[in-house]
Amino acid sequence: MFNFIFSKIKRRHFCFSASANCFFSSDEGGSEMFQGSINPAIAHYYNENSAIGVGSSYGYVRSPYVRNRKGDILGNHQFQVYPFWRRNYDLTEKTGMFYRLETGVGYSISHEYSNGSSPKFHTWTFDAGFRSGLYHFLTERLSFELMWGFFNYSHVISNYSYGTYHSDYVDLNLNLGSVTVGLQYYFLKE
Repeated sequence: MFNFIFSKIKRRHFCFSASANCFFSSDEGGSEMFQGSINPAIAHYYNENSAIGVGSSYGYVRSPYVRNRKGDILGNHQFQVYPFWRRNYDLTEKTGMFYRLETGVGYSISHEYSNGSSPKFHTWTFDAGFRSGLYHFLTERLSFELMWGFFNYSHVISNYSYGTYHSDYVDLNLNLGSVTVGLQYYFLKE
């Protein structure tokens, strides 16, 4: 069994992955927040356990905020493209852990839902960071993945109607909203 799995790992060539996350929260006052994303990616394994690839993400966040003493809802559509480098570490014949270094550019547009659906502001984000996770092969070509956390540096450019603002921050995101689950399909060398 071990030789079969090991030979399979050596034959990795390309993989396509798709992951998603979904997060709900509410407080005692009845305020509710929703966050979700879909994240396809493609990668090329250039040796047994290392790959380079490119991914994209579409996310949506809907959250309450207070303005002028009345509750409004803010909806935020987020788009991102990110190249990455990934390194796998096998723990058993079918299971392992990985870390991924990535850098990317993102764009988001926010809408205020209490006063119609007109754009409120646009944001560009440039970031670089580190993610980690676990994988488990279900078949020779299909694996299940669980990814959590994101340690990153970001430069954000926000364009409001009254001006443009730049900000920089370092963040360690370990909340439930950072957890993604997904599948990877491997195209193997013959």
